[in-house]
Amino acid sequence: MDLGSLIGKIVSLVSSSSTNTLTSAASAHEPPLLMGLALLSAMSDGSVGMREVAWVGASLASNPLLAMWDQAKTAAVAKDIQRKYATPELATARALELADKVTDPKQRELVYGLAALCAASDKVFSPLEARYLRKLQQKWGLSDETANKVHVGLELPPPLEE
Repeated sequence: MDLGSLIGKIVSLVSSSSTNTLTSAASAHEPPLLMGLALLSAMSDGSVGMREVAWVGASLASNPLLAMWDQAKTAAVAKDIQRKYATPELATARALELADKVTDPKQRELVYGLAALCAASDKVFSPLEARYLRKLQQKWGLSDETANKVHVGLELPPPLEE
């Protein structure tokens, strides 16, 4: 499954629920939670390239509920996030703060998949990316079995053990 398809599944689940905290911007200056988590996940190894930002932006913008967040806006948000959360530790801490807002177990599983795809856009997990995913998994109480099922479904390797 590609990132755009996964975003579609997340958004369809959000659309059928009473909350849309994942797809709505908290304010005019805050991106949607889904975008923030995607970009912070891409930064979990300490850097994010323009190719990754463009990929995340195109994937998000392909969904009608997120279409207003085009590539230019995504790039601006990514630049702001990189400035505010310049180290992997800061980016991880912010992502874990945002993760508190995802309360539905099915959404957590899908958003974990989004985080894994964004963290390993090259289909390989660095030790920093693996540590980030483990923290997210623990934050949400996802079992190893569930996390591995997500990885298999997305054709991603399991994160390296620390």
